[in-house]
Amino acid sequence: MIGSILYGLAHVTDIVFNLITLLIIVSVGISWFNADPYNPYVQLVRNLTEPMYKPLRKWTQNISGPVDISPMIVILIVVFLQKSIPKYLMSLSLQLQ
Repeated sequence: MIGSILYGLAHVTDIVFNLITLLIIVSVGISWFNADPYNPYVQLVRNLTEPMYKPLRKWTQNISGPVDISPMIVILIVVFLQKSIPKYLMSLSLQLQ
């Protein structure tokens, strides 16, 4: 029973990490194309992604120059988590079945 729940949770976390990556890519696209900041969809994307970027911008503002590299760092962190957490949950679910 617990093994099946962990197996499902592994798939859900994988989907969530994919959605976060997609959201970051959309956020970068919005910044490149200079979208209307008053558009509700643009505001939604910015409200969801800015809290992820903010802690990294304190460290990267002096390094990157005019280019904001915090989305790339967040994507690297998300990819690392996406490769490790679902695999751990899958292996744990197989042990508990």
